Amino acid sequence: MLIHPTVERLRALGLSAMADAFIEMQNAPEAAELTREDWLGLLVGAESPPA
Repeated sequence: MLIHPTVERLRALGLSAMADAFIEMQNAPEAAELTREDWLGLLVGAESPPA
């Protein structure tokens, strides 16, 4: 998977926190065990304002 274009698209959409989380998760070996749904949830959570 091409990571760089995805990160650029996220940043272009104003989703910088999600882009940063995407890079962090790509580099974290334990993230390989997560489901797609968990990955997406963590990415969306990174962009969401704190409660």
